Amino acid sequence: INGFIFKNYCLGGTKNQEFQRQYFSDKNGKRCDAIRTEIENWKKEKLITNNEYYFLLATLLETIDKSANTASVYGAYLKQLKKTAQRPFVLKSAQLIINDQEHQVFNEDINKLVSRVKGDILYLDPPYNQRQYATNYHILETVAKYDNPKIHGKTGLRDYQKQKSLYCSRPQVKKTFRDLISKAKVKYIFLSYNNE
Repeated sequence: INGFIFKNYCLGGTKNQEFQRQYFSDKNGKRCDAIRTEIENWKKEKLITNNEYYFLLATLLETIDKSANTASVYGAYLKQLKKTAQRPFVLKSAQLIINDQEHQVFNEDINKLVSRVKGDILYLDPPYNQRQYATNYHILETVAKYDNPKIHGKTGLRDYQKQKSLYCSRPQVKKTFRDLISKAKVKYIFLSYNNE
């Protein structure tokens, strides 16, 4: 179908001559829209559980990412469709490790969350320069939410002002790390961070 992804992130769909984006082939963009729309319909009609819904989203995100016309992240697209982006994508089931271990997944500011959780190891891998994660993965977020956001610029960014990381801010980063580490209830902290 000619949905949001095709219309905004595929060469054949973008009508604005100034911003003809080519993150996906036309065929893959349409296929992504069709699958994403159907997943949402199944959820609304209660044909799938919440767990099945998120599993299908993970499967779509992993699959479409392998067909993206990018060097690695979504900060920019390539001028010519690379070979992997030209092949029609086929959904491949997300690989999960099923075991008896309990886990939780959070989607919130780590500095607010850290005082409410405890454990042995805290592994941190925050962004470390002016390139925010929200700008590097904006299309995957749009596929996941499928909320038809207002987008702008050559790369079709969604608004990410509320997602800016203080770990990317030279004046704020030390204070932000100090706050996080002082509230952490863990034995060990491992950090991946560049001094860029």
